[in-house]
Amino acid sequence: MFHGLERIGLNCTDQATKVLGIHIDETLTRKKHSSHVNSKISRAIFSINQVEHCLAYDSLITLYFALIHLHLSYGILVLRNTSHANMNKSVKLQKRAIRTIIKSGFNSHTDPLFKRSGILKLKDLYEYQTTLFMLDFINNRLPLSFNSTFQFSHQIQNIHTTRQTNLLHTTRYKCNFASKLPLYIFPHIWNKCF
Repeated sequence: MFHGLERIGLNCTDQATKVLGIHIDETLTRKKHSSHVNSKISRAIFSINQVEHCLAYDSLITLYFALIHLHLSYGILVLRNTSHANMNKSVKLQKRAIRTIIKSGFNSHTDPLFKRSGILKLKDLYEYQTTLFMLDFINNRLPLSFNSTFQFSHQIQNIHTTRQTNLLHTTRYKCNFASKLPLYIFPHIWNKCF
């Protein structure tokens, strides 16, 4: 599948292709990229552990955004729909990082820690980025190729003006894989806001 990509400057291996820093494998499982991101986050947590006792809280938060947040957020719209096991490892690493920064116990409940630090959990970060993307779609700030990707309910059905006429049309899916694709999940997240 990836033959000839080296000629155009793409970094290829037997299992995956690296395009713009994102590893794409033949089966689109995103396992290789998740593993790559998780190893970078693990190294970043180790670095934060080394300096946590000599740096102030604000400096540790800055380190989190410099070393961890950028890896979690880069390409999240494409990569979020990875397998549960791959995503669970990233969630656990993010929780470990927040416990280290706040200097709480290894089994402390993390919801109050995230709230106190102002750091978004991975799921919330995905929903935030999705909402920004859909806002750009609604306001026609995306490339022209996205113009017909999503449609409003009133464009599909000839319905009277109700609260739901300005919601995006959501298609029913028949398999679990399709339910994780942006074409299906983005309108659901956008409609949740209204």
